[in-house]
Amino acid sequence: MTRDSSATIPASSPAGHPAGLAAAVLAGIGLLACGAVGATAPALACYAIGIIALALATAWRANEQDLLDPAVAFCAIFLLLNAPGPIIHAARGHRQIALAAITLWSLISFVVGAEAARVIAGHTRFAHLRSAFQGTPAAPQRESRAWFTAAALAAAAGVMLGAAFFIRAGGSPVLGGDVETRRLAAAAGSGYLRQGMLALLPTAALALGLAGMLTRSRRAILSAAALSVTAVALIVATGYLHPAVQFAVAWIVLAPAVTTRAIGMKRVAAALLILFVIGCAWTWARQATWPPRVGASLTSVATSVVTQTYVSTDHLARIVAAFPQRIGFLWGRGYLMDLATLRPGADVSFSHWLAARLHLARPEWADMSIMGEFYANFGWGGTAAGMLALGAAARAIYIMFLRRRKTLPRLLLLLIVSFTIGRASRGGIGANVVGYFVPNVIALALIVGLAAVISRAARERPSLRASGRVTPGR
Repeated sequence: MTRDSSATIPASSPAGHPAGLAAAVLAGIGLLACGAVGATAPALACYAIGIIALALATAWRANEQDLLDPAVAFCAIFLLLNAPGPIIHAARGHRQIALAAITLWSLISFVVGAEAARVIAGHTRFAHLRSAFQGTPAAPQRESRAWFTAAALAAAAGVMLGAAFFIRAGGSPVLGGDVETRRLAAAAGSGYLRQGMLALLPTAALALGLAGMLTRSRRAILSAAALSVTAVALIVATGYLHPAVQFAVAWIVLAPAVTTRAIGMKRVAAALLILFVIGCAWTWARQATWPPRVGASLTSVATSVVTQTYVSTDHLARIVAAFPQRIGFLWGRGYLMDLATLRPGADVSFSHWLAARLHLARPEWADMSIMGEFYANFGWGGTAAGMLALGAAARAIYIMFLRRRKTLPRLLLLLIVSFTIGRASRGGIGANVVGYFVPNVIALALIVGLAAVISRAARERPSLRASGRVTPGR
């Protein structure tokens, strides 16, 4: 289903304040200078100043930001899940200046790349996607019905894959016993079933719901709501909560693009914060012994939640300490490991390989940030260059979308790209391209392809009737 947009999109101010970026660069230089003389406390103070400056720069005039911009999504997730890590790590007695330096300069490089892409593209003022589809001609009814049918068929396929997953797993992993052990055991050998369900159900629900909003079809909207509830229930039953949280976030950030009602960023931020707290609590409940031991203090519970939420910082510290002193830089082989997992039966990703080399307490995977991924593959220079290129690519993709015809498939594709880049701040590019981008693009392509076939068949049927080759009612 497509809907052309020739309407003028409201303009907003540039995505960041140059003074904040300049302050962050000065703080980064101060951090390196303090680290060179071994002044740990001043170095951490420079780090905190730099992160605050970048946060203020990227959140400047927040109501005019667009979370569908991959650069904005990445910065938001990075500031929430990566930036506090070095401070928390230092508070636990591990004052590793290199950890603060790689984190701050990675974010600086990303923002510089994004701003450079904006300047090169000549985008002095930014447009956002709020109500981008309003006031535009509606799609033909036949095309809308084809899109609804395709989304429903994709949803049915997702439900069948989910049923096959639970049958193979012997039930839901969250019911009884050690949830984490049961979750990992259920996922072993069932990756295609689980990934198919996680990709098809949310994509189909979003496609159906957004199309219903555009065509004002109450039936489609209600069907999408029921499908969304079903998708969340099945996702949580697998033991993975973050896809459900991500699905809720998708609705929050997509709604302003197709509705006339303004949704303030403060409400969006509040909703995201609530989802973040729920995700933290689930992470702790899933990985800790459940129910918690009798007499556990609130402080110990909070410490456990914070530790597990920012475990990627601990793993990043281990990576910086191990490369290249104990393990040589991989020079891109880490990405080949992730790509190899696309083959049936190949389960040893870069994260699994790295967890074994770092001798982690839980050897199943390393919760690797994008900084750890770049550093393990290419070192300090490669990390800075990689973040610079990623920032430029993220902003260029968004600008390209703004300048092209607005269609629902392209809007969903932008969401997938934005989430892939945003998720990479915590899990790396390779794993998210293989585990999230590829399955979701396949799901979207399936819906688009089915809609095209159904629409074409609907167009050809009247002509066949007119020629007498098909009789009505058959």
